[in-house]
Amino acid sequence: MDFLPGTNLSKVWNDINWISDLKRKRIFEQVAGWMTELAALEFDQIGRLDWDATCELYHVVPFPDGSVLMRDIQGFKEPDALIPFGPFDSAHSFLSSLLSIRRRASDSPMLTVLQLFLSSLTDRTLEGPPFVLSHPDFDSQNVLVDDDGTITGIIDWDNVDIRPRQGAAAAYPMWLTVDWDPLFYGWSKDASPEDNAAYDSPAELATYRKAYLDAITRASNGKLTHITCDSHIWTTLYIALSNEIATSGIVDHLSKFVFGSGLLGYEVEEGIRRGPWYALRQNLGTIAEITGAL
Repeated sequence: MDFLPGTNLSKVWNDINWISDLKRKRIFEQVAGWMTELAALEFDQIGRLDWDATCELYHVVPFPDGSVLMRDIQGFKEPDALIPFGPFDSAHSFLSSLLSIRRRASDSPMLTVLQLFLSSLTDRTLEGPPFVLSHPDFDSQNVLVDDDGTITGIIDWDNVDIRPRQGAAAAYPMWLTVDWDPLFYGWSKDASPEDNAAYDSPAELATYRKAYLDAITRASNGKLTHITCDSHIWTTLYIALSNEIATSGIVDHLSKFVFGSGLLGYEVEEGIRRGPWYALRQNLGTIAEITGAL
């Protein structure tokens, strides 16, 4: 950062003395152009890139250590050796493997509901390759801008990897989807304007996503539009799977999105816990054996 001019976008995005519609549009157009270029680099598997000195080519290899995805999960025990993770041939196999890690470490009815969402809310037309590069933390603190809104740099690329298109370069930038992760979203309809000043409202974020989608459509000549438009659903599921402290809030949010109200009340949670589907994960019986007891 010593060699890059500019200010972190996170410091000025909600500064009414700095931000303007023109600057937002300028930022969206630049980001959309670069992410379209990045999405043009396509791969046939999900994983990390490694250099093969023998054939002098890069190729996709497993994530170096799957255990890093489990260290914040209750019940996880640090392994004695690295646990390779992947590579994967589909978006669903990638997400479901994350879910399996969670459920082996510490299962719950909440994760069972998350499995339902994983099967129903992802876009199956985007399951397979091509897969594309993903910035590991594409949020506003890693975007640098000058006084007129021109982006001077995007930083923090360490651990860049290859992911499904809806969770990678074609996805909405994270600061435009923060309302889908209640743990880190501080805006409230009951708060004062002063308390809400540091956050965009849900209506504003929806407007910005539409503006960014328009920018992506122009930059990619429509190629990425259908990928970007619902990408916040995919990335929300990924956060729920990989960040335990965010899981419950996201499951509740997705429940309201799907059912119109929060799903995991006490009675529902206990019902799932006693149900045969959940019992399949807790016992080694078959579906026929478990449902035969009903």
